[in-house]
Amino acid sequence: MVYALLLVALAAVAAAAVLRHYLPLLRGGLPKGSFGWPLIGETIGFLHAHPSNTAGGFLKEHVARYGTVFKSHLFGSPAVVSCDEELNHFVLHNEERLFECSYPGAIRTILGESSALVVTGERHRQIRSMFLALVASTGLKASYVASVDESARSLIASWRGRETISFCEEARKFPYKVIMEQVLGLPPDGPVALRILEEYQIFMKGIISLPITLPGTAFSKAVKARKRISETMEKFIEDRKRSPTKQAVFLDVLLANKELTHDDKVAFLLDSLLAGHETTSVLLSILVYFIGKSPSIIDQLKKEHEAIRSTKGKEEPLTPDDYRKMEYTSRVINEGLRCGNIVKLVHRKVLKDVTYKGKNYRQAADVTAE
Repeated sequence: MVYALLLVALAAVAAAAVLRHYLPLLRGGLPKGSFGWPLIGETIGFLHAHPSNTAGGFLKEHVARYGTVFKSHLFGSPAVVSCDEELNHFVLHNEERLFECSYPGAIRTILGESSALVVTGERHRQIRSMFLALVASTGLKASYVASVDESARSLIASWRGRETISFCEEARKFPYKVIMEQVLGLPPDGPVALRILEEYQIFMKGIISLPITLPGTAFSKAVKARKRISETMEKFIEDRKRSPTKQAVFLDVLLANKELTHDDKVAFLLDSLLAGHETTSVLLSILVYFIGKSPSIIDQLKKEHEAIRSTKGKEEPLTPDDYRKMEYTSRVINEGLRCGNIVKLVHRKVLKDVTYKGKNYRQAADVTAE
């Protein structure tokens, strides 16, 4: 009798889960699409790796079948996926009026509730102002440009004598060195920086993964890695307070801000690494990929940089004025951003019922813009 009741209870739970999964499909006015399997939806296909210069097989197949806007089930929730330029423009230009930033619970768990990627409203404006302060504190100052110049030179010098290099891996070293030195004032090859890098790599592998908390999964490892980064940062911050250095870095600005909690500061570090480390390295790799296919662009870039270098001494670093003269280089970078898929998606929640081009987007629904 007990086993029979248990089976009935399990069957009821399973039926409820299936019903909850497929019920949104019955709503009228939604775009066409599929919800995939119960619970996991289409998340596995959506997360399948693909080259950064393509949209990926999942989006190609769904756009061909359903159009540029379709419904799906991702990260445990129903979602509308948009590959439509006009709809994406509409969503992003109605931020905090019709839509707000809202990443799935799994991503929020890993990033932390203080991450600029998940907070909204006044809290988002406060943390965003800290990022703007970082840009203002470094900006195009001569010391910052010289530091970036030195980082690039030392990285390229390390390639001498090597038969082959994995450029994408090497590209990750460049922004990491700059962030460690300019944000934290840490030597990038020191024990604290290397410990943060090791945990950060584990963190990145789980940031967009199936939200399974079982031991050994990428998601579970990422949550634990973030906790260890927080503990490392807490110790480092206390050491910095007890023994301040003369080198002024952005961490000092963070420490001076009494409104930010320790978790705010850790989230800022992770956001800095996520925004600067991953995107910069991918962009550099994309640029090398495209430039390698166009000898004329290489020739034009050489002319611009050789003209700038001809006015300087052999070891003289670049200056902000030199950077401003790189007009063609800036256009090449912008074209790389246009052609390459650096940020896969942005996730938004509908704040009130919206009808756009005959399609209904209900309050609290998720919209994923690709």
